[in-house]
Amino acid sequence: MFEPVFLRRGLQGVDPWQVEYTVVDVETTGLSPARGHRVCEVAAVRLRADGTVVEEFSTLVDPQRTMSRQNQSHHGISENDVAQAPLFAQVAGTLLRLMRGSLVVAHKLAFDASFLEAEFARAGAAGLRAAGLCTLTAFRAQTDLRGYTLAGIVKDLSGAWPSHGHAALEDARNTARALTTLLATSPQPLRFERRPIPSTSGMARGRP
Repeated sequence: MFEPVFLRRGLQGVDPWQVEYTVVDVETTGLSPARGHRVCEVAAVRLRADGTVVEEFSTLVDPQRTMSRQNQSHHGISENDVAQAPLFAQVAGTLLRLMRGSLVVAHKLAFDASFLEAEFARAGAAGLRAAGLCTLTAFRAQTDLRGYTLAGIVKDLSGAWPSHGHAALEDARNTARALTTLLATSPQPLRFERRPIPSTSGMARGRP
């Protein structure tokens, strides 16, 4: 679903300060959509490179299946919590609107992308394409930190551990802050290796 783009040092390429971003994060019933696991919470934060937040969205999602004990203990979301939540198909249009025309960002993008691709396909919006930036990859390439978990990056950047780890909106906010801090504090100019494809490919037909 997401065609990866990468931040490189130098002056050749697309200026990341000229791009808007939509940071996404999902919490799930298990670890693999191939095994039928589903999204149980999703958040998106649309922002500019200077950290200005344009819009935020977050909701629990009814996954229509049981929650694995491992993941329930990981994020603290119970089956009772999501019993009255909307289905993913009911919030898919809002997510597409937020992503449209932006570069989609996630920490460990491949994980979030695999679940989003499966959920959008179930919602009748298969084949969506957008540019995606993985902050885990970006921080590994551009920094020398003690660790590259999202919590570890937040600790290194701010001096304090995040207070609500594994909540979708808080993780999306922390990823957004990490990205904007990376862009603002890089000792050398950063550029995208190529122009990100617009997040409108396959999305312009409207809500699924």
